[in-house]
Amino acid sequence: MVYIRIKKIKKKSGNCYEYAYLVENTWKKRKQGARQKVKAFLGRVHKPVISNDVDFLQHHSIMDINQYVKENGLGKITRDLITWELHKHDLQNDISIDFENRVVRRYKNKAVVQMNEGFLCDYTLKKLLGFRFKDDENAGITLAKAFVEAGIKIPEELFIKVFEKIS
Repeated sequence: MVYIRIKKIKKKSGNCYEYAYLVENTWKKRKQGARQKVKAFLGRVHKPVISNDVDFLQHHSIMDINQYVKENGLGKITRDLITWELHKHDLQNDISIDFENRVVRRYKNKAVVQMNEGFLCDYTLKKLLGFRFKDDENAGITLAKAFVEAGIKIPEELFIKVFEKIS
């Protein structure tokens, strides 16, 4: 099982920063316990607060949600949701997202944005943009989990419409 772990690191200057790592637990029989293995460094953690509490539909000037979902695919809707979250947290100038290469950066450095209940980083962005619908009963849960892990708070009505479209 892979998950994101946050570590606090104190620099020589005395400042303390948080960094995110992708880790995996493995069970060690001999030592009778779990051990973590770092799979990837994800970047420095940034914790913005909501400063522009605007509705998704208002932010993108969407009059008819059915028409919006009909005209756009999951990738475009996901990009709109991410830009909306960055706007809400006033990060559109600090954090850059390359949707083509699926990377999150702050001044050319890897970045992790902790917002809502998740972390927007390279790993969660790739997982969310790379979502492919599989015809099983857990597809909706998997998609919802991808949004939550990325820190994207998708409006309930929009999620239902999007899932109906892709299923």
